[in-house]
Amino acid sequence: MVLQINPNALLCARGSRKTDMKNGLRERKKQRTRAAVITQAKALFDRHGLDGTAMETIAADADISIASLYNYFPSKDVLISAIIIEEMEAGLVEAEQHVTKPAKSPQQAFLNLLKTYFETFQHIDRTLLRRFTAHAITHEASANEDYFQLEKALLEQIEQLTQILSETTAFARNVEPKSLAQVIFSIANAEYYNFIVDDDMTAKDALGNIAGQLQIVLSVLGTEHDNQ
Repeated sequence: MVLQINPNALLCARGSRKTDMKNGLRERKKQRTRAAVITQAKALFDRHGLDGTAMETIAADADISIASLYNYFPSKDVLISAIIIEEMEAGLVEAEQHVTKPAKSPQQAFLNLLKTYFETFQHIDRTLLRRFTAHAITHEASANEDYFQLEKALLEQIEQLTQILSETTAFARNVEPKSLAQVIFSIANAEYYNFIVDDDMTAKDALGNIAGQLQIVLSVLGTEHDNQ
């Protein structure tokens, strides 16, 4: 039996591989450029403030043209959203340990999780957080989507912890975990608004305020002894 090779097919396969390689290289270059822009923007915002940093300066420090910068980030608000989303995604990853291996005390388990969130907020310039939140409330499509996707991710992580606690302890077994998670999220979210408007408030201060409210909620559910 003679194996017949179609040269056109070989050429097509080689061309496809080359195209895939070019696309892969192009995508990696875009990711590196995007990361460089975010890094430079964060540094400039830290040094000169939000209003004191022009998009042209960010482009120059990232070594790209202003047109290229606007291709990645059509406005300063879109860039701010990208910075905050990146920080919070890292915070969510770090917080996962408090979901998979929660403290035995329900109150401490929730506080450990929320502490990670607020310590992440604390590492972000409060001006950026205010701008990000205000921009989302204007209901502009992209900002609104970023903001509420972030809220959804935080709520889902609180729901996961609530579910695990309800399955592994005597905690709130007659309470629907999702509903309880929404109550706890609402407490934390209200404190977030206090946090972003008060530059002197620390993550520790926020957690202290949340702890008092959590204690009331959990005591109503019969967990005032915190399984100690």
